[in-house]
Amino acid sequence: MKWELVIPFLLLIAILAIIPIIPFIGARSTGVCIFKGPAIIGFFTNSDGIPLRGIGVTAWRPGGFGGQIIDAAGPTDRTGCFIFKANMKEFVSYNYNGTSYIDQVDAGVILRDNLP
Repeated sequence: MKWELVIPFLLLIAILAIIPIIPFIGARSTGVCIFKGPAIIGFFTNSDGIPLRGIGVTAWRPGGFGGQIIDAAGPTDRTGCFIFKANMKEFVSYNYNGTSYIDQVDAGVILRDNLP
């Protein structure tokens, strides 16, 4: 067996195995928390509003030819938050009462959004 042929082949296999995990290297918790009503800050209390559960959220970034690369999708949890892992700026989009919202979040930031 010729090692000159085997080593480049093994190197190619290693590179192909690493490519799918590259977007998740250095990924941090990112997301959006969605609340109904205004935030109320009192003397001793603090309220974000009523958390909206089950709102469908899609996290995406612009892709080639004007498309979107969807990185995560799902509903908000009982605290009104949808959190995913990302290592770059992402857009989060969702609908509430017939109105579409699109927000941009940085990696490692959890956006708090109060809807009217």
